[in-house]
Formats: sequence, structure tokens, C-alpha cells
Amino acid sequence: MRLKGSVLRAVYKDAKGRYDWTSIDLNDSIGNDNGKLACHYYSFKDSCEDLALEDGHTLTASCEGEDGIYHETSVDLNSCLDNEDGELMPCNDGLPKSANDLKSSTG
Repeated sequence: MRLKGSVLRAVYKDAKGRYDWTSIDLNDSIGNDNGKLACHYYSFKDSCEDLALEDGHTLTASCEGEDGIYHETSVDLNSCLDNEDGELMPCNDGLPKSANDLKSSTG
């Protein structure tokens, strides 16, 4: 997986075993909850900086809290995203799901 701005790109495996690219704008499914990155929210990019992807599944950032101070924070993307037939989607039911069949790639 790779991160460019707030867009996450990943390689997925389809039902026939073929690999292809999929992407999602994390700003549409992750938000800033008082200085903490959180699933099932939206719009973090105006109040968070220094976005990075660690270990292929952890989004890290420094996000502004209601106190006006930036806090180091992270969120496990496996708790926020699901792979639905090769398309990255937010977990809408509130239950953590794994982005299974995704593999790390530098390309």
C-alpha cells in the first residue's frame, strides 16, 4: 500500500487470483476526533499534518485538538476499511473488518 496525500492505493487480489490497483480517499472515511484519528468520521486533512503510512496498515499524523495543540495520533486502517470485491470501502457497519487480500507495494 502507499499513501499520497490522503489517498491510499493498494494492490488487491480478485476472485481469479489476479492483482490490480484500488484506491480510496481516506479523508472521506477517517476524521479528526479532538486530536485523534478516528474511523467512521470524515475530513481530517484540514486539521492534521505529517500524514504517513507505517507497517502497511497504520495511518499516523499530528492532529489539532480542541485545545489548539497538535497531538501525535494513529489509526489501524484494518479497523476502518474493508476490501469488497477488490474495492477499498469504509466499514459502514461500525464493526472492524480487515482489508484482506491487500498486499504492500512500492509501485
